[in-house]
Amino acid sequence: MSRLLKIPVTLIAATWIAMLLSSQGSTNRAECLWDRDTLRDEALGRPGTLEILTGRFDRQPAEFYQDRLARTLPLLSSPPTPLNLFDDCGVAYDRIHEGTEAINMMDRKLREMDSFRANPARAEEHVDLDDHTYRYLANLGTFHIHRWVDNGRNMADTSDLSLAREYITKAIEINPDAHFGRERYQLLAVEWVLHDHQADPIERPTFLHMIPGFAERTSDQIRYNAHILEDLGYEDVIEGLTGIVTMGAGWESIDVFYALAWAFTDRGDSALAKVCLLRVAELIDEEKRSLSPHFAHGGNWFSVGLDWLPRAESRNIEIYFELARMESDMWQTQRQNYTIQQIRTGTHPDTDSGFWSSWQETTSPPEFPSASLLSGRIISIFIIFILGGATSLIVLRGLMKTVRRVPPPPSTA
Repeated sequence: MSRLLKIPVTLIAATWIAMLLSSQGSTNRAECLWDRDTLRDEALGRPGTLEILTGRFDRQPAEFYQDRLARTLPLLSSPPTPLNLFDDCGVAYDRIHEGTEAINMMDRKLREMDSFRANPARAEEHVDLDDHTYRYLANLGTFHIHRWVDNGRNMADTSDLSLAREYITKAIEINPDAHFGRERYQLLAVEWVLHDHQADPIERPTFLHMIPGFAERTSDQIRYNAHILEDLGYEDVIEGLTGIVTMGAGWESIDVFYALAWAFTDRGDSALAKVCLLRVAELIDEEKRSLSPHFAHGGNWFSVGLDWLPRAESRNIEIYFELARMESDMWQTQRQNYTIQQIRTGTHPDTDSGFWSSWQETTSPPEFPSASLLSGRIISIFIIFILGGATSLIVLRGLMKTVRRVPPPPSTA
């Protein structure tokens, strides 16, 4: 009997240990662009989630794009021109905030694509016009968004945003799964800015609230681990939004990080939601602004979905974020300085496969607290649970011994 009594306690201990181990793993301009860097990054794979959320991924300096333009623009004057060079030049112009030049470059690409269609002899060049049409539309839509932002986000003139909506919608029709579905989140952001919030009785604090049914089910406060977005068919939301951060201009977007905070909370990961909200606060301190004039930059937005997070764990994440941001900024500065120095010697990653051969890491990111430290609250519950089980076992064993010592009643036979 005593052996049987040990089984529940063993199962309880094993269950709690499994829960603790699984809890560790769970924490493991809003636009998209297409050029050779996009293709390279998708082929190599993206950085991890924490690296993305804290800024430890490649963001090239202006010199990188200026040098690319200096080398590539002359090639456009010698037709037939590879269509991908128009994308490279367009994105380069966009990265250095020359939006009109970027848009003009897409006009040149369109004319070159039309020449392919009009000249059957060029079919032997094996150009995938459907793919290039998609890239043309995706880039053109993004360039119009960026030009509107760079021109002061004038809500009285949203013609660039209207054109962006038209082009991105057509791009999604051609290739809905490209960029890990990022274009559909980009389109939600455009729809959100163009939306008449004053006429809408339901508040839409993020562009995710443009998803049909999401605003109604959250009622301005998302529930932890609700999986509403997955239920609505947006299970790729984390991949899509983090992709906007690494391959678009989402790193400096309040809207993208605030949407990510809601998405992580909906998925049941308030630790990473906290990281996203810390980035939002950092951007606000840097005087960045939401695309929407209705975003409450000084309002009570910060606690969304974090009510359950223990204070000690929340503070550990704050400390981690401060350290991670310092390290990633240092890493970024060193990496960009290396890039600039290499370019000034006459080399460029586009043309030199050994460009990064002499690069050496001098820093490393801090460890995420919940990846190495168990929550104090969970440990306390675990200890109490085990002690309680052990105490119960001792009491039961004592009772069993007492029962065995009681003599049987006398026989009446």
